[in-house]
Amino acid sequence: MRQKGALYGALCVAALLGIISTRGTPANPEVRFFLLRLLSIRSLPDPARGILTTSPPFPLLLALAFREYFPLVTGWGTAWALLLVGVKRGNLHSALLVLLSPVFLFGTLMRPALTLFSLFAALGFSAMLQSVAEENFEGLLLGNLAFGFGACLHPLGLWLSPVFASCEACSLRVPMYRRGTLAALALFPFLVFQSVPPFFGWVYEGYAWISFQDPGFSLEAFLRGESTTPCTQNFVLALPFLLAALFSGPLRALIFWGIFVLSLPAPHLTVPFASLPLAFLLALDPEPRKGTLFWILAGNVLGWVLVLFKFFPC
Repeated sequence: MRQKGALYGALCVAALLGIISTRGTPANPEVRFFLLRLLSIRSLPDPARGILTTSPPFPLLLALAFREYFPLVTGWGTAWALLLVGVKRGNLHSALLVLLSPVFLFGTLMRPALTLFSLFAALGFSAMLQSVAEENFEGLLLGNLAFGFGACLHPLGLWLSPVFASCEACSLRVPMYRRGTLAALALFPFLVFQSVPPFFGWVYEGYAWISFQDPGFSLEAFLRGESTTPCTQNFVLALPFLLAALFSGPLRALIFWGIFVLSLPAPHLTVPFASLPLAFLLALDPEPRKGTLFWILAGNVLGWVLVLFKFFPC
């Protein structure tokens, strides 16, 4: 029954994304970066060279496969994955509410790479929380891989990697001398994936850091030159999830507030969608609190009110 509910929910979200995408709004900077990068790749005799030197590379693969429709495909795939994981964790209703929020619906069309990263970051953090409760180190390894893959999805992972490593090192009940090892293991998959663009930048272009400094190769460098909306939108939209973390224990408060605070120095990457990873993480909490649905619903209502009064860029 829950599997059918997940399928029905994913189809509804796909329909909503299709309807919203017909509004005819111009391509936002994140989508424009990948489409412009595709134009330069087509002129190369070896397309793999253009993909491997791009940071991040995986959304570019989706853009290569689906062209201007890749935000829709990203949104539907994210919805399907989130609902399936929610079914397994018993969080189907929380996941569905998140997918009906304007932060997700508009975010997946305006910031598809950030939406994908938010899903994998939430999977990584939720696996870490579950391993703390059950001492499941295999799940912890999978969580490290999920978060590490975020390096191929969005530059925000570089900002959030200290939160992930420090929370993993401080949360598990291990001797002090092993905490540094845990932090290194948490960062290892991320650093491996993160090293792909600079390595091939050095091989093909002769300069390793071109994938981080050239706006033609780097999403972060490209977005840094774009104008952004006020950061207050980030705080307002994230407020229900930050308040929920305060009532969920010190570890969750550290994770939620750490994610939000470390996203503030990079508003060009997140505004106004810094609440996306927080919403996904709350929906995938392995030990959902009684008020989880209330806080997610509050975030939805707040988001739609901002849309109604045109305080939300859509």
